[in-house]
Amino acid sequence: AGALMHAGACAGLVIPPAACIGLNDVINIEPGTATGNGFAGTYEVTASTDVSCEACLGHVNAATACQDMALEGEITAIHEYGVLVITDANGESAAGAVDADGNFRIGSANFSSGGEAYQMITGRISGNNVTATSTTRVTVTDAGGLFDRQSVRTITLRKVVE
Repeated sequence: AGALMHAGACAGLVIPPAACIGLNDVINIEPGTATGNGFAGTYEVTASTDVSCEACLGHVNAATACQDMALEGEITAIHEYGVLVITDANGESAAGAVDADGNFRIGSANFSSGGEAYQMITGRISGNNVTATSTTRVTVTDAGGLFDRQSVRTITLRKVVE
């Protein structure tokens, strides 16, 4: 299972290779400057749009579509002293940092026998609204060769106020 990752197709492939994210980009993110727990709550995805799909490291297998890892449905956010952890409806989580101004960065890494997936979500929480960019890289080696793609998606969320 992957953190916050639900596969889907990414529109058009862009070449030349992108500056793709890796393991060091998505783990061990230092806490941010936000104190208390003001950014905690339940957020609902209101829009999600594909932005790009790119080959990484020059590895191109045109027959394989980009794997886009989209946030969907309701997301639970736990915020405590600069650390932000989000969990989706499937119980998959990603962790990172949130600053006092609402800017955040969270990441996740997932490994399987066939490959790996990295996800970095950056954005801003402003009141009950969230705007974010999700960058996902999936690398898989199979009979068709090496699949190494990165997709980018913009996401908006709204806090569920009870």
